[in-house]
Formats: sequence, C-alpha cells, structure tokens
Amino acid sequence: MARRSRGFTLIELLVVLGLLGVLMGLSIGFIQRAGKGNLLLQTSHSAASLLASARAQSYGNDRAYVHFFAQADGRTIIRSYRDRQVFHWACEDFQRASELGVLTPNSGVKLAEGGIPSREGRHVAFGGGGTVSLGDPPWLRWRDGFSVRCRINPDEKSSAKMQLFAKGKAIQVSLVRGDEGRLDVEAAIQLDKSDGSIDSYEIRTGQRGKVTRVAEAVQEALETVPEWKGPVLPGRWYDLRIGYDRNSFAIYVDDSLRAIREFKRLPMRPSTDAPFVIGGGYAGGFDSLVIGGIFEDDEDRYELAETVTWIDANGAPMTGSTYIHFANRGLDPRYHSAGVELHFQLDAGEEKSGPRRTLQIALSGEVFIKDIGQ
Repeated sequence: MARRSRGFTLIELLVVLGLLGVLMGLSIGFIQRAGKGNLLLQTSHSAASLLASARAQSYGNDRAYVHFFAQADGRTIIRSYRDRQVFHWACEDFQRASELGVLTPNSGVKLAEGGIPSREGRHVAFGGGGTVSLGDPPWLRWRDGFSVRCRINPDEKSSAKMQLFAKGKAIQVSLVRGDEGRLDVEAAIQLDKSDGSIDSYEIRTGQRGKVTRVAEAVQEALETVPEWKGPVLPGRWYDLRIGYDRNSFAIYVDDSLRAIREFKRLPMRPSTDAPFVIGGGYAGGFDSLVIGGIFEDDEDRYELAETVTWIDANGAPMTGSTYIHFANRGLDPRYHSAGVELHFQLDAGEEKSGPRRTLQIALSGEVFIKDIGQ
C-alpha cells in the first residue's frame, strides 16, 4: 500500500511566518540601533580627524583652527582652516629666486624700475628707493586670512614713514618714527563688512590705549612693558610677524606680541588687481620673507547627520559657534587656558535621549573620544 506524503497545515505555516516576522522585526531593530551607533562613532571620528589634522598643520609658527557652527535648522557644520605657507624667499639671488627661495611655481619676483641701490651679504639693502614686486598670483589672494614673516634692519637715517610691504590698500605695513627716535610698526588691512561695504582697520605698536577687546593675559603682557622705546631700533635685526585669521589682527616683534585687535569673523578684501610690493621708502636691510595664507578646503568640511546633534555638557542643543585653535601642535594659549570638550548625541526618538560621546582635546593637542553616558 503506497504511503501518502504529508504537508504542512495552514496553521503551521501561519505560525512559522509569524515567528519569522518577529525575528525579522527584532533583527531590523538591532540593525537600526547598530547603524545609529556606528553613525555616532563615525561622526566622532570625522570630527576628531579634522582636529588632529589641524593640530598637525599647526607645527612650527603656523596656526590652524576648527570651527563648529550651528545652523538655524539644527544642523552643525564643521570647518577646518589652515595657515599654509605659500611663499618663501631668502633674498639670496633675484635671478634664481624661483629655484632657490620660492616654494610656489610662477613666483614672478623681480626688481621694479629704479632697482635697489646696494646689496649686503645675502639680504636686500634698500636705500630709501626701489621696490621688489611679487606680482599678483592666485596664491596671494586671501579671503580667510594671511601671515607674513620677515627680518628687518632699519637704517639710522630713516624717514618719518617707511613702507615695508603692501598689496594695494588691502594690506599695508610700514615703520613709523615716533618720539625719541623710536620706530613703531603700523599695519592696516581692508575687510568686507556684513552689509557689503569695505572698511579699513589699523593697529600700531606703542598705542596700547587703542587695543580693544583683548584677553586679560594678552593685555597684561602689553602693559608689562616698563618704558616704551619702540619695538624696533635702527641698526639691528628684528623678526617681524603680522597676521590676520578672521579672529584677530596682530603684530609680533621677535615673537613678542606688540599689538592686537579682535574681530567678528570678517573676510578680507584681497585687492586682486594690486601686486604684492616690498619696499617703497624703506631704508635698511630686508631678509627671509615667508608668506602664508589661511584657507578652507572643500575636503576640510564635515556636516553632522540630522540624527546627530551637537550638545553641551548637560545635553542641551548647542547654538552659535565654537572655535578650537591650535599652535605648535597644542591648544593656542591665546584662546584656551584649559582643555576643550565637545559633546555629540544620537537622536533615539521622541522624548528619549540616545547615547552620547565626547571629544576631549588636551593642552598638548591630543584628541580623545569616549562615551559619556546614555
């Protein structure tokens, strides 16, 4: 007698399908939670990568900073700005400047008409006339800021005002003779205001009363100068550094801060039709010109996902901006007196806080990622 094959009943099939549905639902929920956890981890690592990269870029005298900016719609955009050296000229040989001193191709270094009266050793000696032009290549058209470093040795018979270098009206740096034969450094830049207008801003060493909105430590450093004789005296070499990074406009002489003015993130007016000119009434030695530009690259921008929010230590959404400044691979003491913490939270649904993570930046510049609770 043949045996009849037995299939599954409808009830058995429904039970199996139900169990499969439950398992799939649990799996989807697990995958979603794992995906969100990975998203929070990815966000932390992306932000940490930008911070670590900025820390590395700040080695030496260059600086870098990372900007966390909360948008009106709740999103947060992270931008990294770098102070990159774009030009270096040791003033050794005009004919071979592009080969020996200039780090960027197509430099265009040349003597202007009238020439330079004399040369001494390996530096340029201006006699109160003649200029050197760098032209107007694209890498001298800054918007986010600049830095210029050089060595100067003014002559005893200097005039009342000597132009060290300038780029049209966008950047002008001069030595100004004050009382008792002192020489102060005067610098002026043009910035674009939010209403579309252009305004000029000036700082000058020796005018401490005009320094505005300066941190207490910086103000104290300026006020400890016992008797102001001018930061520059004729007949000796000085290291001069001037820069603007959309946060502050400052003058350093021999690595000592001599003048500073702070701003609210105003972009520069690069005056692209004007060449960068060295000299023009300056009498004395000039050497070791290094130019840097502050740039934001497309790859140095990161946007937090909608389900990840930037929060404070209490878990409340953050508004406004936070800047993390680095100098010499550590936190810049001009802006940070202690370590920095940045918190991120994963949105786990209505009225339910998700896991949190924090980025910790030590004074040494090291970046740590850790969980800070549920």
